[in-house]
Amino acid sequence: MGKEISKNAQMPGWGAIKRKRRKAVLLVLACVVVMVSGILLFLQVQNEAKRQGQADATRLATNQTQAAQTTEARTNATSTSQYQLFATVQAQQQATSQAFIVTAQTQQAVTAATATANSLAANPNPYVPGQGRSVYLSPLTGDSEGDSAWMPPDGEPSVCVFKNRALYAYRIPCEFKPTAGDAFKNFTLEVKMTLLSGNYGGVMFRYKRSPNTAYILGIDSRNGCTLWFDQFGKHPSTAISRQSCPSFHQGSENTIGLVAQGSAISWFINGQLSGSVSDTLSDAAGTISLVAGNYSNSQTQEEPNCAFRDFKLWNLD
Repeated sequence: MGKEISKNAQMPGWGAIKRKRRKAVLLVLACVVVMVSGILLFLQVQNEAKRQGQADATRLATNQTQAAQTTEARTNATSTSQYQLFATVQAQQQATSQAFIVTAQTQQAVTAATATANSLAANPNPYVPGQGRSVYLSPLTGDSEGDSAWMPPDGEPSVCVFKNRALYAYRIPCEFKPTAGDAFKNFTLEVKMTLLSGNYGGVMFRYKRSPNTAYILGIDSRNGCTLWFDQFGKHPSTAISRQSCPSFHQGSENTIGLVAQGSAISWFINGQLSGSVSDTLSDAAGTISLVAGNYSNSQTQEEPNCAFRDFKLWNLD
């Protein structure tokens, strides 16, 4: 019995040990719980901080984008305003330039009209009253302004010469060339002519080197007026009109007038209408020449020779 009591007396010590162990376990568990809670809290705080950082970054990016858009909008507005200002200035400059051009053109038109009116007033067209622009006026004395416009054929200067205060034409036409390429289609001319020798004297007009054709008005020593269309050797000349011109005075100076306007051709001798035709063989513009010649069937041995003075020309175009 004494031994059993001794064993039972030792029991309270084991219970204490067991209680201590339970306390230690609980303490460890509490520490684990605290640690896990701390880790969870840390992770939560970290995630919250990360979300906050992302939100801040998003707001910053949005603000930067909005600021950039605002700046771009202001830049675009400024550029648009500057472009509109430039366009306005350019439009004003163009308008001013166009107004200046219109004004200059108007002034030119007024100047031309005034010149035409003054020319007509100073040198009226006696054959088509109130029409035409005076483009040439010369006494044909050889020393007058514009006399150099009369050209002899190439290589034959002796057949078209100024002497005795007049222009003399021998055999071959004296061509009028005020400037290179000048040609006349609708015009009025007047010239004083003295037939000195040969069959006829007169005017060649609407001459074209290609196809080498022209009209010729010849006034002859038998008081006849002939208008023909010449193709210069390619085909026989075509006589358009032959008639008497009683107002022509052989051996004296006669005033010859010629009007060519479209197909209508009229000529005047000493102020009197001597012939008028309508012809369409050629209505092209061409040069004008003063001529002296013999008919192809003439028996005369005289060299044709005419003296011309006081040439006047009006352009009807």
